[in-house]
Amino acid sequence: MGSILARPKSEDDNIRLRPRTKADMPVIHNKKLAKGWTLKNSVFAAYKSDSKKILQAAFSSDYMRSKSRQMEEKMSEEDEKMAFRNGLMSSFPVLKQIFRHYGAAYSNEVWVVGVNAFAQLVTDLKILKDEEAGEGSLPKLERSSSSLKGKGGGGFSRVEADLIFVSSCWVGGKTLNRQQFLDAIVQLATCRFIKYGGETPPLTLARAVEKLAVEHVAKFAEKDPFPDFKEKFLYNKTADDIIREVKDKMLVAFKLHSGRDDTPGEAKTMSMGEYVELLAWCKIDGRITERATRLSFVRAKETVIDETDARSVHKKLKFVEFLEVMSRVAFAVYCCEKVGGSEREVEGMLVDVDEFYRCMREVFELVVGRADAASKKGRGARLSLEGVAKGLAGKVEGAV
Repeated sequence: MGSILARPKSEDDNIRLRPRTKADMPVIHNKKLAKGWTLKNSVFAAYKSDSKKILQAAFSSDYMRSKSRQMEEKMSEEDEKMAFRNGLMSSFPVLKQIFRHYGAAYSNEVWVVGVNAFAQLVTDLKILKDEEAGEGSLPKLERSSSSLKGKGGGGFSRVEADLIFVSSCWVGGKTLNRQQFLDAIVQLATCRFIKYGGETPPLTLARAVEKLAVEHVAKFAEKDPFPDFKEKFLYNKTADDIIREVKDKMLVAFKLHSGRDDTPGEAKTMSMGEYVELLAWCKIDGRITERATRLSFVRAKETVIDETDARSVHKKLKFVEFLEVMSRVAFAVYCCEKVGGSEREVEGMLVDVDEFYRCMREVFELVVGRADAASKKGRGARLSLEGVAKGLAGKVEGAV
């Protein structure tokens, strides 16, 4: 500290100075915050953001059990194998986000991509032949019909897309998990750009996957319109202060609506059903769309390396993820009530950050109300039990 204190004047009228002692120092209850806000000392410090190591591990987990790896093993050249695997791995972060988005936006099962969600993705990617690219507002391919015909004669059709979906599912399955979705993307690239590519010589599989990922998925697939939501709106002192003020009661509310799908001994986590119940109790569910409810949940989830794990960790929220979910719910409320549209309709618009933080405080206070109600109910039950106990004690004394 650079501050100094002056002692009273001495007899020789000189001012004597001394350093500030420990007794003079102000009491700091949170030494980390006293040093200034950083992500490491924030309420989101425990959140595991996507890192290169996590993404590589998740890709390897999916790829090692996929049909795509079998396709790689059939390649004769080592350079071709490496190009295919590395190209698919470099596209994995975007494909993972697309998988989550379409699963939650177009499927009630949320954690998988169903046939309707896959059909919507194929339409959005603009890879169907012209006559099947869509009607009305749906855009058609911006390519000549000759470039679509290729060796197959008629171009990539909806029927072939449906067959790719079925072949990528497990036997008897009707949905795609993340690993199977990766296989479906590779098959889409193979069918559209090798079978119907019309190029001489035909593209390699690695180049076909790159073409689909870069020129179609990245450009045309529907995705989170605010991919930097955390960095822009959550990872700062203002948001941190809002949450820290009510964090303890948020934990109470979290514990009240978690644990249903956990095994004994596991740390409590919140399922989608418990999350929806909490929103209903707080009367937030009627203020945002079902789509926004689902998307808020999946976007807050950390990347889970193995989504086929029997514990279904990828379907449940930890407390730190719950804090982000409720922040995203507040953003959905802001979009619906303050801007007058869904997040898709406010894409590209400037966000009134102050208004969003007001929505955030309001939503968190509603959740805190759940904790307060439980606390009052608990006190009422305890008082009732104490009254019964006193009554029984009086009867016993009277009997004696």
